Amino acid sequence: MPAHHSPERRKTVCTKVLIVEDEEGLYLVMWRRTLGDAAVTLLSAPSIAEARQLFAANPDIAAIAVDACVPGREPNTLSLVQEFRQTFHGPMIAISGNEDYRQQLIQAGCSHECSKHLLPKTLREVLNI
Repeated sequence: MPAHHSPERRKTVCTKVLIVEDEEGLYLVMWRRTLGDAAVTLLSAPSIAEARQLFAANPDIAAIAVDACVPGREPNTLSLVQEFRQTFHGPMIAISGNEDYRQQLIQAGCSHECSKHLLPKTLREVLNI
């Protein structure tokens, strides 16, 4: 396993989570508020291109949450999940509001799934924070 994105690198002072979500304004404030005092930095990517940039620039990402449709209403992040899965071996959470889309993301390589409202709870569970 390459050192880039290895599980051993996840223990940092502030845990980084990459969020791939085009409707970030609707959720980021709620997610940050709900996570409260947990030492988590949410890296927000409202596009696939920005997700790739943040992923490359942050080798210490502990988890990734991915919406299926970024942007739009049709699933377009399945190949992104597959791409990240080649080097990232931590938790990847499918967060689409559509259950069928979450299952497609699981098939593409996500290890967990939840509704967007339950993301903070799921992050706490998978990251033990």
